[in-house]
Amino acid sequence: YIYLITLISFGNLFYSQKLDSIEFTSSNSIIIGSKINVKFQPLKNNKKGKVKVMVKNKENYFTRRISGNDYRNISQYILNIKEPIYILGQDSIRTTCLDGSFTTITAFKDNIKKQYHMDCISYKDKDNNEKKDFWNAARLIMEKMKMKIENLY
Repeated sequence: YIYLITLISFGNLFYSQKLDSIEFTSSNSIIIGSKINVKFQPLKNNKKGKVKVMVKNKENYFTRRISGNDYRNISQYILNIKEPIYILGQDSIRTTCLDGSFTTITAFKDNIKKQYHMDCISYKDKDNNEKKDFWNAARLIMEKMKMKIENLY
């Protein structure tokens, strides 16, 4: 019983992990001014666990707050990303894009910076075992900014 309780407690700790901060950027080289920058910064001394989000694109700059639960969900998708870099696959040009977006997620945890990149993010990536966590993190980030993930295609 002690082993089982310890295992369950460790599992809950692992699944409730969140990152110290997150940066998200996306741009399309053939569309001038298409760059989107999003920074997530958990607020200090905040009882409700809110997270400050700063969004900057060509047209405007704004900040908003999201719940700690939403931030944990985004963090969990990022923590589940299996490979550090995603590049165009052999059939990507045929199936996803010719000259599409370049998207980067930068995660900070315990003074360690990890970057994940994806060229030509597409709707098909949600079903790809290697890319689905990146796609889901990007989708959730865009939803919380009240933008559509289709803006990244």
